[in-house]
Amino acid sequence: MANKHTESVRLICIESFVHVADKKSYKAASLELNVTPEQVKKNINSLETWLRDRLLYSVVRKPMLTEFGQNFLPTANKVIDLLNSSRAVWINNDNFSEMTQHLTRMFSREMTSSRKFRKD
Repeated sequence: MANKHTESVRLICIESFVHVADKKSYKAASLELNVTPEQVKKNINSLETWLRDRLLYSVVRKPMLTEFGQNFLPTANKVIDLLNSSRAVWINNDNFSEMTQHLTRMFSREMTSSRKFRKD
């Protein structure tokens, strides 16, 4: 099992991917996430390594979703929506870190069991 830091990084990576897919720009995504465009690219590269497939490709420096990225995006959005709604419930609770770890484990199980966005 991955360590807690690696699991937390995956959530950051997923959020970076969702923002780039939405904004179609590393710079616009980086401004929303308050990180550099280079960090957004690193986060997405880490997610692609973890997923073992490409999510984005560039056309004249503009990020575009691959077929895999298009298929993965609904799942990524679901994870971010779940995290954001849970954050709203837990915002005043000391167990936010525990909740985040739980959500990461749930996502990892979904990723392992779901083949809908993976190539066979």
